Amino acid sequence: MKEEKIKVIVKRVDAQPDLTIIQNSLGKAQNIVCGDIEIIRLEKNVLIICNENGKILRMKTNFIMHRDMLVGIRGHVLFCTVDSEGEFASLNAEQFKYVFDLLKESKI
Repeated sequence: MKEEKIKVIVKRVDAQPDLTIIQNSLGKAQNIVCGDIEIIRLEKNVLIICNENGKILRMKTNFIMHRDMLVGIRGHVLFCTVDSEGEFASLNAEQFKYVFDLLKESKI
């Protein structure tokens, strides 16, 4: 069953990551990333939700991570997970730690 509100990490450009609760809707995700969303799946069933056109729109780089090569993530992003039915869902404690460690290791 889809959670109405979910616990996520929002990482805005030039800001520290923010643990917050948001409305679980496509519109809210699009509002955070300022446009159409792109989903990047990470380990531990963590998702990065970012702007699909961040590079084309020349959005400022938020952070750089290693994924077989260096990948620059542009614009504001949010991190969440996905439930067994494919709906966005709240991060658990292990996933929160994973995201914060990832962001600590990343550049920018």
